[in-house]
Amino acid sequence: MRLLWPGAVPLPPGHDTSYESGLVAIGVQDISPTTQVEQLSSIPGQRARFLTLWRDSTVDQLGLASDFSLAALSLGDTEEASRLGLRALGPFAAVDPTRELRLFADGPPARLSVLMACWTGLSCQLWWMDGEAAVEVTFAERFLPDWAAIRNEVTALLNRMRAGRGVAPHP
Repeated sequence: MRLLWPGAVPLPPGHDTSYESGLVAIGVQDISPTTQVEQLSSIPGQRARFLTLWRDSTVDQLGLASDFSLAALSLGDTEEASRLGLRALGPFAAVDPTRELRLFADGPPARLSVLMACWTGLSCQLWWMDGEAAVEVTFAERFLPDWAAIRNEVTALLNRMRAGRGVAPHP
């Protein structure tokens, strides 16, 4: 799905589809015990399936080493993470040292339910568990302070869709 931020409204026809223009791209993946995703179906535990999906979906894209493991990272406090209400995850080595990447979570890797990666000056990917689904949202880094509002709006949209009420009309 694609929405326009702020407001999480439908993308008007012909609108610029860059993240800088306010595009928010949303992906939802089944992580239930009966998921049809072969590499997840044999993994016990919803959180383990969530973290495996995140790793399989993002390690190459984030430029992380092939042996990257969230479990090896520790939680830290940075001014930016504190402003966001999250914790910083690190240290890690990115394969591409020209791109500054920051990882944030709402808790230690074994208990986290929100995970976010941001490239300085580019975009952020926000992941969280919503029932038996993993939700991934990509948005421009300039909207990073709005990450919680984006999460709330997308969650509300998913709940409306589950209830059969769909997407709110564009104002």
